Amino acid sequence: MEIVSITNGKRTIEVTQKAFNVVFKDRGYKLTKDTEPIEIELYGKTAAELEEIPVKLLKAFLDQEEIDYRARATKDELIALVIGDGVDGITGIENTSTDGTDGNGE
Repeated sequence: MEIVSITNGKRTIEVTQKAFNVVFKDRGYKLTKDTEPIEIELYGKTAAELEEIPVKLLKAFLDQEEIDYRARATKDELIALVIGDGVDGITGIENTSTDGTDGNGE
């Protein structure tokens, strides 16, 4: 998911490329001239630092890194996926296996 900067002449906001195409383009918003896809880097941040980041950006980062998560994942689940503490972002269940599998023998 690419985050882009858009403006309607009065207000400039950052949204996903898809949101721009589906919602904002028809409302008169245009891509800003300096718009290039923004690469989001969250690896190495602590859970406390990630708490300050909006869910939208956590999801954009996970999409960018091609990490699956549930559409209704909580912020804590998203943060766990970013820091890699063993929570499955699809089921929300902690993976406690020690054999290198996903806990289901896979």
